[in-house]
Amino acid sequence: MGVFPIPTDRIRYTLSHKTYGSFTLPEEPSGWDTDEKEYARNVDYHGIFAKFSNALKFKGESKDFIQMIEATEGINARPRLLREERHPVTDIWTRSYEGYLDLTTREISDDTLSIKFSSGGLEPILKARESEAVELDRLSTMDGKPIDPMTVEQVSLDGRRILLTSIWEISRADNIASTRVRSNGGTRYQSTGVPFELIERSHEEAQSVIPESHGNELNGTTGMMLIAKVDRPRTFRVKMNLTFTTNVFEYDHVNHGWYGLFFGKYSNGESYDSESRIEIFRKEKVEGQPNQLLELGGTFGSWFDPNNIAPATWNVAFDDTISLDTGQSLSLEFLVRADLGNATHRGHLGIKAQDIKGKCTIIEDSFYEKSKAKFFLMYDVFERLAEIMTGSKKNFRSRFFGRTDKGYAVDGPGAHTGITHGFWLRGFDKHSVIGVQPWQASTYTTRAAVTFNEITYVLAGNVPIPFQSTNFTSEKNAGKWILPSPAISGSLNEIVFDLGDISGQTDNGELAYYINENGDTYPLTNQERAYFFRYIYNGVETTYRYNTADGGLHVYGAGTGNTMLGTFLTQTTNIDSEPNPFKPLATSFKDCENSNAAIWNTGLGIERVGFEEKIVVEDLRYFYNPNVTVRLPNQISKVKRTVSTKHYFSSIEIGYEKGGNYEEAMGLDEYNGKTTFSTVITALKNSYSALSAYRGDSYGKEFARRKPKTQYPTTDTQYDDDIFYLDLKKTETEIFKERLWFDGPDALEEPPTGTYSPETATNLRLSPFNMMLRHGWYIAAGLVKYPMDYIRYASSTANSSLTTKMVGQHQYSENGNILNSELSRPRFVPEIVEFEHVCDFGIMQIIDGKSIINGQQTLNIYGLIEFTNEDGQPEKGWLISLKPNGAGKWQVLKYNSQRQP
Repeated sequence: MGVFPIPTDRIRYTLSHKTYGSFTLPEEPSGWDTDEKEYARNVDYHGIFAKFSNALKFKGESKDFIQMIEATEGINARPRLLREERHPVTDIWTRSYEGYLDLTTREISDDTLSIKFSSGGLEPILKARESEAVELDRLSTMDGKPIDPMTVEQVSLDGRRILLTSIWEISRADNIASTRVRSNGGTRYQSTGVPFELIERSHEEAQSVIPESHGNELNGTTGMMLIAKVDRPRTFRVKMNLTFTTNVFEYDHVNHGWYGLFFGKYSNGESYDSESRIEIFRKEKVEGQPNQLLELGGTFGSWFDPNNIAPATWNVAFDDTISLDTGQSLSLEFLVRADLGNATHRGHLGIKAQDIKGKCTIIEDSFYEKSKAKFFLMYDVFERLAEIMTGSKKNFRSRFFGRTDKGYAVDGPGAHTGITHGFWLRGFDKHSVIGVQPWQASTYTTRAAVTFNEITYVLAGNVPIPFQSTNFTSEKNAGKWILPSPAISGSLNEIVFDLGDISGQTDNGELAYYINENGDTYPLTNQERAYFFRYIYNGVETTYRYNTADGGLHVYGAGTGNTMLGTFLTQTTNIDSEPNPFKPLATSFKDCENSNAAIWNTGLGIERVGFEEKIVVEDLRYFYNPNVTVRLPNQISKVKRTVSTKHYFSSIEIGYEKGGNYEEAMGLDEYNGKTTFSTVITALKNSYSALSAYRGDSYGKEFARRKPKTQYPTTDTQYDDDIFYLDLKKTETEIFKERLWFDGPDALEEPPTGTYSPETATNLRLSPFNMMLRHGWYIAAGLVKYPMDYIRYASSTANSSLTTKMVGQHQYSENGNILNSELSRPRFVPEIVEFEHVCDFGIMQIIDGKSIINGQQTLNIYGLIEFTNEDGQPEKGWLISLKPNGAGKWQVLKYNSQRQP
């Protein structure tokens, strides 16, 4: 049984719980002085967390208080334990330790309760929930507590110009194209596509030609097309060269006609109606002129000796622009037209192009019209995740991502970092309705069997509401109506739409509201909802009455032998004909923290402000503050120095888990993928990895944007669920815009090179090499002894030719090398110094205290520890670990006192 010492008036312990209040313990918990308390720097987050390894033991009233909490609150309850000491000078009660009991570790033996103690309430919650992905727009915490809707921002996307290049070549296996027409006194046409095989595809509409695919003078076929059904007006630069040999294998009673090579434009989608042709090559027979068809050569049947005219070989070329309108297609085709035969003789003309060789290249300076998308700012994302996990949005702080509208003095360096996802880029929304047609007051009907949770009715014109409202008038009511679907019932002469209570809220709490064209939101009363449904659900000749007694819209009509509800069910539906595929943006706290640590080099800690804890995300340098905050008064003893191998890196992988590979296109120049580098370190194998789970590629974002809901409502893309970074700037309105190379005080000094259309390039600051520069001071620690060696480029999943020059820095290419000495000065050297130094009351007060540095409050444990080393010389280092009990065991990471050469 443990010894429970009698408390003195110098130390006291207090247990507290939100339900049961506070309880001052009559005795000190056993195991307090023997516990291996430790302050330790987290290897992933870099913040310092307190740890308690041994169990504390309670008995008597203390044990009863803990058991009472567990009996009613269960293992999720976290009783708070506070240890206080009287200050040796002021005699005021002063906190020495504070933490929480972990009821999952509770044991009872010999009437003694044993339980482990942790430093904080947020740390175990963070560990338990950080990997769980959650939808950010949810309206409850993980514990079911209601929370307010999250702030959603809008960004205007000007678009990224993309150079699309598709290339076709002729396969040796398919190098013949035949055309053949026959008639007894009529004109006949036949076309066939040049059998090009697609070998490099940048245009989504590009395809290989199916050999011997034929059309006629009016229509083509899918297999003939090089480019099939463009989604918007497009202009292409077309380069083509072709060599082919012609062979006339049938020629009989040809009155007149011609044979040629053309680019064909076809309209009306899959109908492939011939729109126009661009002539490349042509030979014809015209009455009164020399017969050019004879120049084609070949076997002419009974009219000519086949040995007299050999097949002819032709070389043709084309280099010009061709424009297509929406829904049009493009082919390269051989076409024959001939007036053949008469009443007594059947005419024939067959011409074969063989031994075809050549290449066709289609290039497009591709651009898509501007669009808008919803997104979240990064501070709001962290704040929301903290609120969902812990139940309070007050549990987060970040000056790095902070903004003035959040109460910070200035906007932080990452204040205008945002994230969106593929669905938002494409214009999908939680309230989207797929299949709604433009408003027609007399034709909107639906089936009662269709069940909706929430529907947005998007109207292209006014709903003829026959009254004026405080929310809107009949002249200004086009927009979005967000209405939970009513329950529908009926009888012989009546259909009832149950709209819920009179306030506009349905029985299950769903709200109805209206969003006008300016984005203003108004709640709808049930009377307004009733009049709206009067014009939406109008399948039969009826009269309508709004019943204020039961909140329902009653629809009356003459009975026809069938129930009116049955008649209603037979009406066609124009609403919600397809399920809404939208999925809200979902992420885990861990993905969010790791992604920002990758692109911005941030770290994370948990800090106490009064009785509250906060998750703190800041620039990693915050956790390695170069100011001395703790000075040890005595010379250290039992010194041991060790090489910190984890701070030496033989290779580096940095960038993004996704980016650079696309279904739509090949050979693109997206730069934000994953890049690997090698260093001069060969004595060990240790890779520095900083990869973002969120995407940074502007091409992926652009391809998603080019599949808008309005044109592709039922099409899935590989980007829909992916989260994309937005490097943004504020504008004079509430709409944000993406940063271009010249935007902001930390912009590029000159336009980037090595990428197409640098004037529309985005996320340039987030390229892998620029990310590495932000991590440079940390990576450089193990390279100090090798200033004239390089970090050398190894490989990339993306375009590594991009070259940028950030303000005040050298110019670097993504596939370039960098001198070790050009990295930012490292704050430490890879050496761990272990020693002993007693931790008395005064030292522990400093360790647990804070300092004001450059006007900002900082935890002392993140500053430098200054001590007198074994040689009697002053030395500094950053705290790695501290076990304050007993002799006091310290581990510090040695400070780099040398300046860059």
